Amino acid sequence: VTHTLGGDNWWMVNLQVIASIRDVKIYNRMDCGSQCTSLLNQFVIEVLDYDMQIVSSHAHDDTAGAIIHLQMGNVEGSYIRISVSDKYLVLAEVEVYGTKLYDSPTFAPTSIPTT
Repeated sequence: VTHTLGGDNWWMVNLQVIASIRDVKIYNRMDCGSQCTSLLNQFVIEVLDYDMQIVSSHAHDDTAGAIIHLQMGNVEGSYIRISVSDKYLVLAEVEVYGTKLYDSPTFAPTSIPTT
């Protein structure tokens, strides 16, 4: 469960792979009645690549119900970010569905010498 302090707020997950992202389900908080459920509206969901560049962005302006199901169109990415401006970000859970395409690039040195 996430509830921020207000202002420009965001929540983000690192998938730790490069994936084809098909769907995202956002579960609204239901433990505090309409006070919380009415806050999850007018948000932006973004898919970012492994370099943290936005590759897809969708504004959600409708009033949220218990579950918001967003179809992402199989966009390739490594991060999902949900953000709001000038208000609280309130959500209970986020599920990301898709297919792993590749491992994310690593910048750590390898243990095997190269020639």
